[in-house]
Amino acid sequence: MQIHYKEIDIAMDDGKEISVRTLSNLEAVNLWIKACNQGKGHWNSWVEENPSANVDFSEVNFGLLRDRINTEVISFSGFSFPDGKINFENAKFGAGFVGFVRTRFGNGDVIFRGAEFGNGDVNFTGAEAGVGHMVFRRALFGKGNCDFSFGKLGEGSVTFNDAVFDGDIDISSYGKKWEREFLFRGATFSGPINIVDTIFKIVPDFRLTELKKHISLNGIELSFDPSKIKSKREARVTISKIQRLKELSESAKNHDFSLRLHAFEMKINRWLSDSPISSFADYFYWLTSNYGQSISRPTISWFISNVTFSFLYVFFFTKDFGLSHSVKMLYFSFVNSFSVLPGSFKTREKLMDVFGELGDLVYPLYLIIVLHTVVSFTFIFLIGLGLRNRFRL
Repeated sequence: MQIHYKEIDIAMDDGKEISVRTLSNLEAVNLWIKACNQGKGHWNSWVEENPSANVDFSEVNFGLLRDRINTEVISFSGFSFPDGKINFENAKFGAGFVGFVRTRFGNGDVIFRGAEFGNGDVNFTGAEAGVGHMVFRRALFGKGNCDFSFGKLGEGSVTFNDAVFDGDIDISSYGKKWEREFLFRGATFSGPINIVDTIFKIVPDFRLTELKKHISLNGIELSFDPSKIKSKREARVTISKIQRLKELSESAKNHDFSLRLHAFEMKINRWLSDSPISSFADYFYWLTSNYGQSISRPTISWFISNVTFSFLYVFFFTKDFGLSHSVKMLYFSFVNSFSVLPGSFKTREKLMDVFGELGDLVYPLYLIIVLHTVVSFTFIFLIGLGLRNRFRL
């Protein structure tokens, strides 16, 4: 084991220099061994006395320590860490269980970059962290179950870029909202991935990942606001992350989530578009059908359009505002909305007598009828699209 002694670091607090102790890897190992023998309270007492310290376990070979202290378990479960940098970079945990269950990390970065976990379960269930980043970049996980069902997390990112998982992995929040960004770019997954009942505030990054088995995305949601995207570059990156997540969702047969991802993608593309016509068409698509996800929106729009056109027919062409005549016009309006069908077209022609003698108004009437037909057909198409997407017809 390569030993590094770093006694004092200098930090700035409101312009004043303050000393922050760094627990070197040799000191950290010795304190951890005492905690294994005397209980986690021994470790946590030291943390209470040094709330801002850095802790360095970099390069530590826990595999050798398993034999030294005669344990099959490397456990930091229930341990608290100070607010400084927590460094497990290039640590080797060996074969067997590694536990950080309900571990409380502080506000500093937590680094597992290049760490090697041997065959065995790795459990971070209920682990909490502050505003610092959690970095598992290029970490290697052996055969076993990796559970990253974290507890409360702050706003820093969780990075698994280029990590390798030979076993199962679970990153479910089970109803909690992850405020952090989860990054898996370039990671390799040999086992199944489970993400259940999880709400992501930021789109997780699965670009360039390699999956060899199934991914479960049951109950997954995105709660991010596309309108808060600040630049076109950020928008394009977000779209590429959504497209990869949509690809994974489709492979997992999660049709509903794929539709929601498509809606998010359309919203961002609308923001990117420089064409007013394209933006208007996209906005209309969202407003009237929520990008093909809604059945009620186009149905209500179709009904309102028929009522509106019936009033137009009365007001501009017949001037008869009596109840009986208005009902006839409403009936004509609904029949006309289906005029693309042969039977409805013939019925509409028979009902044309309700307009009486029109003279020169016949041509404007035909224009209004054509417009009405186009509008109605659009809403009927969107109703059909919603039914198709809802029931996968």
